[in-house]
Amino acid sequence: MSGRTRARWTASAVVAAVLALVLAAVSVPAAAGDPWWCNRPYDPAHPLAWRNVRTDAIALIDAGRFADAYESVWQRYRAEIAALPGIAAPDMRVTARATLDAYLRALAEEGRENPQIWRGTEIPGQDRLVYELGPLFDGDAARALTIPCAVFEPAAGESVGEMTAYLFRALYRVGNYGDLVYGQAAAAAMASRTFESYRNMVFNGLPMWPWELWANGLFVPDRFTAPPPRTQLVLLRPGAAPALRFDGDKDSEMDLALLLEPVGFVRYTRDDYREWWGGSLLVTITQENGVGYGAQLRWNNLTFGVAHHRKPDDDLLYVSVDLYRLVLGEDRRTDSADAFLQGVRERLRERLPR
Repeated sequence: MSGRTRARWTASAVVAAVLALVLAAVSVPAAAGDPWWCNRPYDPAHPLAWRNVRTDAIALIDAGRFADAYESVWQRYRAEIAALPGIAAPDMRVTARATLDAYLRALAEEGRENPQIWRGTEIPGQDRLVYELGPLFDGDAARALTIPCAVFEPAAGESVGEMTAYLFRALYRVGNYGDLVYGQAAAAAMASRTFESYRNMVFNGLPMWPWELWANGLFVPDRFTAPPPRTQLVLLRPGAAPALRFDGDKDSEMDLALLLEPVGFVRYTRDDYREWWGGSLLVTITQENGVGYGAQLRWNNLTFGVAHHRKPDDDLLYVSVDLYRLVLGEDRRTDSADAFLQGVRERLRERLPR
């Protein structure tokens, strides 16, 4: 073969190689940005492909319903599995569900995504994908799944293994960085609403003494998606009240008393925390009747209590006055509340997904 002929063949080979690379590069977008399966094509038209499940998932993420976003993909998976003839591989479905439950628990506790666990690893020379699916938190079990690459062959048809692999790929897309942007914005909005609810509780609700703010701060949830509690702890709360004694044989008498609520609760009935009811244990001290023990009911700013005094052996009725505003006033309430709310803000910020 002449030098000119060899040169012509060499040029043809180079052109052919370049065309092959171009065609390969052009073919990748058909997989909708997803890697192929073990050099088998990813089917963007598959029922569990991301573009077919993303609408519902993203809508739920936007609403701050992260667990429901994952569940929406799982329910689609269940429906597709149920339609397969000759259901097989139940252990694979059980493992997938156990992993999702563990993932959602870790997400609720930590408030952070970890989508990489849904990515399988191809074992070179063995033509299979291995998924390491746990443990996801302290005490969680180790789980693993193996899916042969042969299930992705176009001629293989639908199978539990193929459906499970597409499920995992979709779950990865729910939690990966691009979609977490939606979650971060929704989480920030939800944390803002939660903070505003706490602000309503401390400024609109029953005023809390500094030690009550500290005690109630212990119940601020660790999940940024959790609403503030509707129940407020009452602890060592002082008060003052007239004491009324009713005796069938004597005239009614009035005495003055100092009150202490050792422990009790308030339950809010409105979202703005402007109405509440509750109850407490009651200890009273009066000048004429000594120490008494009983209980007190509260409806908004009205409180009614009954305490039994042994000397004399009588029950006294109390209509009490809250001492908070008389002793501390609104300015001190604002100072204490600001410190409490700063702690709430920092805890919510720590739990936001990053």
